[in-house]
Amino acid sequence: MARPADPERRRMRVAAIVASASELFAQHGYEATTLASIARGAGLGEGTIYHYFADKAAVFRAIFERDQSEWRMAVSKQGDDPLDATQALLGHLLRPAADPTSAGLVVELLRRVREDENLAALVLSHDAAVEADLAALLHRAQSAGMIDPAMAPEEAAHWLRLLVDAVYLDGQPDQTERSTEVVQLIALRFLLATP
Repeated sequence: MARPADPERRRMRVAAIVASASELFAQHGYEATTLASIARGAGLGEGTIYHYFADKAAVFRAIFERDQSEWRMAVSKQGDDPLDATQALLGHLLRPAADPTSAGLVVELLRRVREDENLAALVLSHDAAVEADLAALLHRAQSAGMIDPAMAPEEAAHWLRLLVDAVYLDGQPDQTERSTEVVQLIALRFLLATP
């Protein structure tokens, strides 16, 4: 008789697998990283990974699925001030760039997105959600007279997301705190500017 599933144990194992995979993919690249090395890093047997993921590509996608889940949580926790919420969400998007593994993961993401249509769809979906959520906040800020009334919130949200992406592409995790401050300052000045 099969043992009943323990959701907490499952969550912890998946988190350990994803953490191990993030580090190994960033350090060694997707191709050089094996499921066996991911399992070792997670303190599990290789066969255990298959209880949670179909293959290495699914493990890689899980890193970015986690980002989507964390984004939804961050959006749900925002207060009533749309400008403060926009700044807080930009900070949320930029925080992972301080992780030394982020540059390596971005390189692997750019390589893999062309080969994995499910990963490409995941990234596009996340980008669309980020832009839609930022645009909704900017519409609210505009309605409240807080930002430039001539600005198109959807276009502004798109450019803010691209600005965040640029911090990741810069590949300098030791500069992320300062980059976050600069991005938030640029965003604020951009949003408040009047023609």
